[in-house]
Amino acid sequence: MLGCWATEIGALNTIVLMRGYETDMEFMAERRQLAMAADPFFCQSLMTGYSAEAYLPFPWFDPVPAGLFGLLPVSWTPR
Repeated sequence: MLGCWATEIGALNTIVLMRGYETDMEFMAERRQLAMAADPFFCQSLMTGYSAEAYLPFPWFDPVPAGLFGLLPVSWTPR
């Protein structure tokens, strides 16, 4: 897992996961497993939709470092 974001603008309650893979074969195996799973993230009853997109990094960018860089935002209640 390289990153996890939750939307606050636009389509609310959308969670975006950024994952990295060492090889194309590893990526394809994971994608196939998610596509075949009846409940890919073990929360099907809470989900209203699911989509997967794949992107390649620009060749001149360094790999994204994995690690703990912060926590998910806390909930906020307007007054």
